[in-house]
Amino acid sequence: MPTEERRRDARHSIDRPLKVQSVLTGKYHAGQLRDVSSGGMALVVTGPGRLEPGERVRVGVAWGWNQTVIPSKDMHEATVLRSVGFDGNQHVAVRFNERQRLAMAS
Repeated sequence: MPTEERRRDARHSIDRPLKVQSVLTGKYHAGQLRDVSSGGMALVVTGPGRLEPGERVRVGVAWGWNQTVIPSKDMHEATVLRSVGFDGNQHVAVRFNERQRLAMAS
């Protein structure tokens, strides 16, 4: 049975390190980007802590291959849509608060 596509934007699969900051607590979480669009992204957060649906976050992706620091100006505000714990990790979908122009490093 066909399912209706809910996404408005094309998704691009990409595996890059990232950090997520909870606006509420200020805590940072390490993670991996799984896919991204101009409207949001899917990511996996590692370690303790839990991001809840509706929570406001700031997300920064290490686009450069040798990038170890993500400047604050490169963090994007987003809202957690879904969060599911699995295998000690948290699989999270976020929607950007403002649509992003994708300029991914290749």
